[in-house]
Amino acid sequence: MNQLMPTLTLSNGERFVLKREGLKIGSMESICDITISDPEVSPLHGMVVKADEGWAVQELQSRIGLTVNGADVPRGSMTPLADGDVIGIAGETLTFHSADTFFSDAELQELNDLAQALSQGGEISEDAARHSIILLSDKIEAIASACGLSLESFETPQKPDAPDAETESSDSLKDQLMTLDEAKEEVEEADKEVNGEADSVPEKTVPFNEINSEWQLPTICFLTPMPRTVRRYKEKAICVKHTPYNIGADPKNDYVMNNSDRISEVHAQIVQNSESGAFAIHNKDERYGTYINNNLVPIDGTRAIKPGDVVQFGKHEYKVEKL
Repeated sequence: MNQLMPTLTLSNGERFVLKREGLKIGSMESICDITISDPEVSPLHGMVVKADEGWAVQELQSRIGLTVNGADVPRGSMTPLADGDVIGIAGETLTFHSADTFFSDAELQELNDLAQALSQGGEISEDAARHSIILLSDKIEAIASACGLSLESFETPQKPDAPDAETESSDSLKDQLMTLDEAKEEVEEADKEVNGEADSVPEKTVPFNEINSEWQLPTICFLTPMPRTVRRYKEKAICVKHTPYNIGADPKNDYVMNNSDRISEVHAQIVQNSESGAFAIHNKDERYGTYINNNLVPIDGTRAIKPGDVVQFGKHEYKVEKL
């Protein structure tokens, strides 16, 4: 059933389902749900939020302000939204619909075409399959967010003889991630560096204040991409075998990120405390940001990481592990 839900629609037809916690609008992609690429738009310009009765748009002390149906919204204030109201920010418009269909006609047609091709045993291109998977995953995330649920709280039902979810996930991503043998080779190379058998060992790493005892020398910091990062950006695992270790879009980095329009040339740097062996992230990005467990690392700031942490470079998410 094509359920009715509140949405915002951009001038190009792109739709966003309103979450329970609202939608942030601005020019900084790392913190906003809807990004408007315009130099006049503030990093966090405005927000559509759930009010006592219905929905409202809140102006967040932006540079140029925003409008509703052409009327200026006072700085820092909130204006209720009615079905069909148009929010204006710079040259962009966002149309509010209080009860929009969850899937657009085009999206439904795309999914129906895919289902028909599958039922008839026809061939499906990788791009078409990938686009449909992303479409469905985004809808699932929207449903979970609207209901105040986290997808991490759900477990996939397993058949009695079926492998566990972790094994299935590992098998499905085997072409994207570094193999175990490759990881072991990296560990052996790192052992040589620690024992002075390699020439590329840095004499001194960047110091930082927060030290975590879970890291013990010698050890390797291993960043495993989250499934969504693999699916959308085709990123691979990052094995930090020396420090400082640079990550970014520039080919000169130790690890070069895909989708470079969301990643700075030198986005971040992984460093290690020479005494404790603890690792940390040094943020060098001013636009999209670097996060640890959803907490923004200040520009030119350094924060410790530990196994189990989730590190985000722009939109790319990785889980911290150790080898």
